Amino acid sequence: MTKKDRCGERLYKNMKILLGTKSKNKLSILKEYLGDHSRYSVEVIDAKSEIADQPLDLKTTKAGAINRARNSIRISNKFLEGDLSIGMEGGLVMVEGIYNLVCVTTIIDINERVHVGLSDYISLPKEVSIEIEYGGEFGKLIREFENKQRDRNNVEFINRTEELISRKMSFIKSLDNAFNKVKYDDENRNQ
Repeated sequence: MTKKDRCGERLYKNMKILLGTKSKNKLSILKEYLGDHSRYSVEVIDAKSEIADQPLDLKTTKAGAINRARNSIRISNKFLEGDLSIGMEGGLVMVEGIYNLVCVTTIIDINERVHVGLSDYISLPKEVSIEIEYGGEFGKLIREFENKQRDRNNVEFINRTEELISRKMSFIKSLDNAFNKVKYDDENRNQ
């Protein structure tokens, strides 16, 4: 599937996308996902999620993504017909006693239609999950875990922890799901 197919005709020339984050990683992931940079511009907005730094449930993670997209519109004052505002939030969700990573992308258009896309869940290593239950910070814990696995040359865990740290494929999945909802909404509105 090409990037044009994934995003539909939504990305037309001179379109502006507001991205509610200071994260260079999220900006890079969004640009990689969208491709052809000549068709749109991205304005990075320091939009707050208004949630805890480490969301520990899906409802809070979704709220963070929605708040980032909405706050970007509020801060920007240059949101026009056809433009999109995007919020991206990573969080943790408890499933059967183990925390899982989930990434959420929210896309809001000028008519305030909200489209939310989720990634698949990726389970954390049990020892990291237990430490989070006791108040540990995910980012620090997963990097420490990865370093231990590198020392042991444990390739299976290294590959998994790299995704848990970068969240690249998880955010791409959530972007894809959110843009599919935008495309579906556009197609059904035009019928």
